[in-house]
Amino acid sequence: MMLLSKSNLYFFAPVLALLAILTATHFLPLICAFLVAAFTLVLFVYRYCSRTHKPLVMYLSWLLAIALGIGVGLYRPAGFNYPLVFSVNQLHEGGSPFSLYINIAKLLAGYITVYLLISYGAQVKPYIQSHAQQFALAVGLGLFVVLIAYFALGLGVYLKSLAYITLFALVNLLVTCVAEEAFMRLLLQAQLHKFLSGKFASTFQLEAIPLLITTGIFVLMHFSANLTVLGVFALAGFCYGLVYSLTKNFWACVAVHFTVNIVHFSLLTYPLA
Repeated sequence: MMLLSKSNLYFFAPVLALLAILTATHFLPLICAFLVAAFTLVLFVYRYCSRTHKPLVMYLSWLLAIALGIGVGLYRPAGFNYPLVFSVNQLHEGGSPFSLYINIAKLLAGYITVYLLISYGAQVKPYIQSHAQQFALAVGLGLFVVLIAYFALGLGVYLKSLAYITLFALVNLLVTCVAEEAFMRLLLQAQLHKFLSGKFASTFQLEAIPLLITTGIFVLMHFSANLTVLGVFALAGFCYGLVYSLTKNFWACVAVHFTVNIVHFSLLTYPLA
């Protein structure tokens, strides 16, 4: 049975062992370890049902993987904190308190998603094929989002210390950006594109529908009562998804997301509130 193939077992067994070690050493709460394990198993079921043409179970496992992925990213038991990188009362004059943690559950789920799904979307030719142009687009759109945020939100200019910038850059790039883009692009946008392939005569519709759906989900996951902040998040989510629509390059999506985050953190008011 493909689901229980040696390659799958060789991957899943070390994941379970790692989760057990992290739980025993109190780096990961038991319930979060179960969520990551369930998420991994459901992704295996999804891939197996996709390959063996079992549509009902495929769609159900995909939806369950989305729910588990959200749970992994957002759930934290009361009284538990992930490993602390640094904590300050103010990153800059007049700023709010800020603490940076390594969300290990999110990190694991993100890289598991990358491993299992990075080549498992619709196989289509990207509109922008040059890697140099793909990453130039990513950086350009990232700077555009920051510029809009600067004016729309009235942010101040505050250069942070090199030590804080370095620590933030490492955690944000290797954990936050990879994990969030893996969820949004590989699990959501790429799979939606795959499901819809052949159902629309218009290439524009085929690209636009997954892009708009994932942008909406991104906004919901970063919901704010401030409509201006919400609009900036909507613009950011749209630009991240647009990079994927045009390049089909997951790492270019990580680049645009990281560009926004690192420029915002390094030079502007942070956190927003």
